[in-house]
Amino acid sequence: MSSLYAAEIQRIKLLLEQFGRGSKRSLGQNFLVNSGKIEQIVSYVKEMARGDVIEIGPGLGALTLRLIGEFPKIKLIELDTQFAEYWRSQNADVINEDALHVNWQELHLNNAVLVSNLPYQISSRIVVDRSIQPYGLEYMVLMFQKEVAQRLIARPSTEDYGLLSVIAQTYWQLETMTELGPNDFFPPPKVASRVVTFKRKSQDMIQDGESYLRFVKQSFSHRRKLLRNNIANLCGGETLNHAMVGMGLNEKVRPEELSWSQYCELFKRTQDS
Repeated sequence: MSSLYAAEIQRIKLLLEQFGRGSKRSLGQNFLVNSGKIEQIVSYVKEMARGDVIEIGPGLGALTLRLIGEFPKIKLIELDTQFAEYWRSQNADVINEDALHVNWQELHLNNAVLVSNLPYQISSRIVVDRSIQPYGLEYMVLMFQKEVAQRLIARPSTEDYGLLSVIAQTYWQLETMTELGPNDFFPPPKVASRVVTFKRKSQDMIQDGESYLRFVKQSFSHRRKLLRNNIANLCGGETLNHAMVGMGLNEKVRPEELSWSQYCELFKRTQDS
C-alpha cells in the first residue's frame, strides 16, 4: 500500500479499532483512500449538483468527509449500524437501511446527484432500479468492479452486452471517469474498479419503465435463442411480426444484436399495436 495514503489508512484503522472490528467484505467495505480520485469525484458532483446530494455506503471513507464538507445537507444511506451511528455523530443525515429497500419516493429528492462506491452484489440492481424509477435523481457518479462497468457501456453484438447495457444506455448518457486499482483502497480488493458518470436522458423516452424492463429482461432470457422466440408470448406473435417488419429487422435477429434505441422502438411498436 502506498505511503501516500498512510494517514487516511491510519484514520480508518483507528476507527475500526474503536468499533472493535474490521471491515466487512460481505458488505463490500473497501474504503477509497486515493485523494486524487476522491477529488475527481467531488469535482464532478460540485459541477453537476443543482439540488440534493445522496451517497450509498459511505463506510468510514474520506470521500464522504469531503462530500460533507461541500454539501452539509447530504443524505447518507448506510446499512452498517455502527457506521451509520458514526456519521450521525458527525451531524450527517443518515438512513440506516439497505439501499435496495429504501423508499426512494419518500426521500423527496430534487435534481439530485447519487454518489457511491457500490458493493458488487447490489450494483446492477441499483442502476436498474434508479433508471426506471427516477424520483428526482438526475445524475449519478458510481464506482463499480471493472467487469460491471464494462457491461454498462458495452456495444451490441459483444459478449458484455445485455440487459444492464440496454437499460443503462436507454436512460443515461454514460462516460467513464477514471479507473482504480486495488491499492487505491483499504483494505485492497482483489479486483480493479472503474468510476462511471450518468446523466439522465429525457424521461419522455419510455413512459412505462416497469413494462420496458420486463420486455428487455424477457428479450435476454435466452441469449442463444432468436429474439422473436423469447418475446413472442409476451407481445403476441402477430404484433411482434408486424413491429419487426416495420423496423426492417431480420426474423433471425438475436437479443444482443439490437441497440438500446432499437429496443425502445420495438417496445413502443409492440405496445401501440
